[in-house]
Amino acid sequence: MDLSTHHIAVEVSIDGQGPFPFNLDTYAVTTACVDERFAERMGFEKVGTTMNSDGSGEERRLDVVLIPELRLGGATFRDVRALVDDYSWVSTPDGGSIDGLLGYHLFRELLLELDYPGKRIVLREGELPANGDHVVSHSALRTRPDFPLQIGGKRLIIGIDSGAQAGLSLPRSLIDELEFVHPPAIIGRAQTVYSKADVLAGVLAGAVRFAGHEHVRTEASFSEIFGMPMIGHGLMAEYSVTFDQKNGRVRFARPK
Repeated sequence: MDLSTHHIAVEVSIDGQGPFPFNLDTYAVTTACVDERFAERMGFEKVGTTMNSDGSGEERRLDVVLIPELRLGGATFRDVRALVDDYSWVSTPDGGSIDGLLGYHLFRELLLELDYPGKRIVLREGELPANGDHVVSHSALRTRPDFPLQIGGKRLIIGIDSGAQAGLSLPRSLIDELEFVHPPAIIGRAQTVYSKADVLAGVLAGAVRFAGHEHVRTEASFSEIFGMPMIGHGLMAEYSVTFDQKNGRVRFARPK
């Protein structure tokens, strides 16, 4: 996987054609999404519509199309349902735009390992041990990548978002509930699929703890469009993160 954009950029083949540039986004809580121009070019069959949210609270009704065959490395997925939207603003490592996203549910039957230091994705059968080192069990992980994380004395349920560039993205409403070494100040603007808003950043006084790991003096980003706390690229980049959706488990392992 190419991480130069702070997203997980991969190449996939579809119906024997490609490779096509996609991002793997764990907080795309669906099987896949495709850009509207790509869907038209490939002639995918429309099989329905659905409502979709980008996490900021904004929703849109989108077409759903069927991808007969999608290949990622040595894995083949058939009859993949994909949402159709505009991804022309999401850049590829070479400066173009992506053709789509691979979502969390595509890997429901497999172990999905995102080896950030090794820059590779590993797909395999099996399960994570319930009491393994740095393994967290949480029922939400069966349907979406949410798990418990602690900041100082505050416990949160937080999403694991490989599509987020910041290490820790929090709703602006949490600023008054946390302590800081350096208080939050505006650093720029953030964009989701449907929304834009100012972003503030500050250095947390309390340690960030998850899966048996601890991070101190962590910078956190805050915005009104962050509907839920998220852990993203900035914190995951030093781990190999493995998802076991069937059993509701996730492991954060540092390379030996």
